[in-house]
Amino acid sequence: MQQWLSFRAPSLVAVGILAGGLLGCVNESEEREWIDAAEAREGSIATMQLIRDLVPDDVVDTTRPLPELADHDAAPRVCQGIETGNAGAALYYPGETLVPLADGTDAAEVIDDLVNVLHVEHGWRLATNMSVTEDKAGTEQGLVTEDAYMVALRSVEDGGTQLEISAWSACYNEDADTGVNDGNS
Repeated sequence: MQQWLSFRAPSLVAVGILAGGLLGCVNESEEREWIDAAEAREGSIATMQLIRDLVPDDVVDTTRPLPELADHDAAPRVCQGIETGNAGAALYYPGETLVPLADGTDAAEVIDDLVNVLHVEHGWRLATNMSVTEDKAGTEQGLVTEDAYMVALRSVEDGGTQLEISAWSACYNEDADTGVNDGNS
C-alpha cells in the first residue's frame, strides 16, 4: 500500500497542478474591443477586398468589371439571439461582392484554395454552421477572422460562374454605436 501511494502521489499532484492551471485560463477575462457601425462597414469591406485580392488573376473574367468595394452600401441586419437589454438592437454589417470567373474555371477548386490560404496563412477558423448563411444555398465553405468577421465563399451562376464573397461584421449596438459581442454566431 505504501509503495502504491508513493507512486501515485506525484501523479496526483501533477494532475492537480494541471487542473489548477487550466482553471486559471478559464477564469481570465480579456477586455473586449468593441466596434461601431463605421468600423463594422469598413471591416466587412476590407475583408472582402483581402479575399478578392487573393483570387488568382488567371481565373478572373476580365471582360466583366469588378464592383468598387469602397462604394459598397448595405443596410445593417439584426443579430439574432443577441440580448442588449434597453440598449437597442444588435446589428451586423453584411458585405457581399461577386468576382466573375473565366470560362472553364473550377469554382470549387478556387474556393478550396482560398479557404486553405485564409485558414493556414491568415489563421482564420473554419466554420461549417453559420446562422447568417441560411439564405445562401450551397455555402459549404465558411471562415471566421481573428476579429470575428464571418466569411462565406460560394459559386453562383449569374451570366456565368461567379465567386460570391460574403463578409459579415461582429455585432454592434445601433443606439450607442458600441459593440455588444465579439461575433455574430
